[in-house]
Amino acid sequence: MTLKDRIRDYITDHKETIIKVLVVAGIAAIMSGIIIAGVIDGVHSRLEELDSDVDRVLELWPYPTQDDIDAIGNRTDDNEDMIGGLDSRLGSAENCITALQNDVAGLLCSPPEGYLTGTFGNYTLHARASEAGEFTVNVHLVYSPPLTAGNSTNFTAAASWFYDIIDYTSPYLRDYYCTISYDGVAWGISRVSFNIGTITLAAKAEAAIDVKCGGLPVDPSFAYVEIYPVSQ
Repeated sequence: MTLKDRIRDYITDHKETIIKVLVVAGIAAIMSGIIIAGVIDGVHSRLEELDSDVDRVLELWPYPTQDDIDAIGNRTDDNEDMIGGLDSRLGSAENCITALQNDVAGLLCSPPEGYLTGTFGNYTLHARASEAGEFTVNVHLVYSPPLTAGNSTNFTAAASWFYDIIDYTSPYLRDYYCTISYDGVAWGISRVSFNIGTITLAAKAEAAIDVKCGGLPVDPSFAYVEIYPVSQ
C-alpha cells in the first residue's frame, strides 16, 4: 500500500473526527479574530482621538486654552481606563482560545482501534490507542451464512445445539457466547464471541498480541474485534 493510499484510508476512517477538528479550529479562528480585531479597532480609535487633540493644541501653541489642555488630560485618563478594559478582554480571549485548544486536543484523542491477522485459532491482534491505558477486547467470529443449528425448532434448542458441539478438551477453549438467528425457516448461529480480558497499550504505539482460540468444529467466515477503555 502506497503512502497516498494510507493517507486516503486514514481520512476515510477518521472522517468524522477530522470534520469535528476543522469545525472547532474554524470557530476558534473566527472568535479569536473577532475579539482581537475589536481590541485593535478600539485602541486605534482612541489613539486617533488623542492624536487629534494634541494636534489642535499644537496648532494653537503658544496660546492654547485651558479647556484644550484639559481635553488632552481627560482623553488620557479615558484611554488609561479603556486600556485596562481591553487588557481584561484580551485575558478573556486568551481563556477562550485555551478552552478551544483543549476541545481540539480532546477530539484528536481518537478511540482505540484494532484488527486481526492470521487464521482461526491463531489470530494476532494489532491494537493502538491515542492515549495510554488499560483496554478490554471482544473478538467476534462471524458465520455467513449462519450455521444451521441442527433440527432446532426454537431459541433454547439452538443455544443447546451450539454448546453441545464445542470441544471442551481444546487447549485454547474460550468462554464463547453465541448470537442466534432465525430466517423464518431454520434456526442458526450467526456469530460467536469471546472476551480476551484486559490489555495495556502505550500511547500511539501499536501492540501485537496473540489471540489463540479453539474448540469450535467449523471455522468462521471472518472475524473482527472491538476495543474499549477499562473503567477503574
